[in-house]
Amino acid sequence: MRRRLLGEEHPDVAISYSELGRTLFDQGHLTEAEACFRSALAIRRKVLGPADHETATSLSDLGHLLRRKRDQAGAEAMFREALEVTRKASGPKHPDVATALGNLAQSIDERGDHVAAEVMLREALAIGRASLGPEHPGNAQRMAKLACVLRARGKLAEAAATIEEALAISRPALGLDHPAVARQEVGLARIYLDQGRPAAAEPLLRHALAVQRRSPAESWRLGETQSLLGEACARLSHFPEAAQAARCRSPR
Repeated sequence: MRRRLLGEEHPDVAISYSELGRTLFDQGHLTEAEACFRSALAIRRKVLGPADHETATSLSDLGHLLRRKRDQAGAEAMFREALEVTRKASGPKHPDVATALGNLAQSIDERGDHVAAEVMLREALAIGRASLGPEHPGNAQRMAKLACVLRARGKLAEAAATIEEALAISRPALGLDHPAVARQEVGLARIYLDQGRPAAAEPLLRHALAVQRRSPAESWRLGETQSLLGEACARLSHFPEAAQAARCRSPR
């Protein structure tokens, strides 16, 4: 309807492409979602300009999709451009800059530059705390990303404390059964396993697995969570459960 009434290159058509793309992305239809995201981005670049906030939004959407497809170089390029655009459009201390920094830092961390990722995430967290307040759930997500980087750098005690603090924010703000809470629980459980604490990891993984099973958008994470639960059960000598977790593991 929007195409017919407004034409193919109207900003409202870009909104429809963007929202349809997000729905397809959540359903795991990555090829179709990518086409929608690229269409939205093309319209916004042409009609709104390369330095508009909505252009940055489309760049971020595409970055998340490329990251999911394991195209790390493509994702990083999108996140870098999104950060540059967001800084120009919103100013250096806007909470959207904190989000953009966090997205880019995650891509940088995944290609192995943990030091640079930690610096960026600390900057993102400082901006988020100053602009949103210390108890905002967006800051909890940045803390969870920082904890992953700290774990990669071998700073397990600091990593555990950081993500425990993130959960203390997320649980009351979002509810116990929110997918973001489940993701943070998996991250904390992974650190507990590294610390040799399978008994502490097991209940976190069981809860996270139950949440992910109820959320279609989180189904692609089930394999990872099941694998970690199997590892925890094996260390606790719950061998039948460990074997069952291995059999039920889905490909990530």
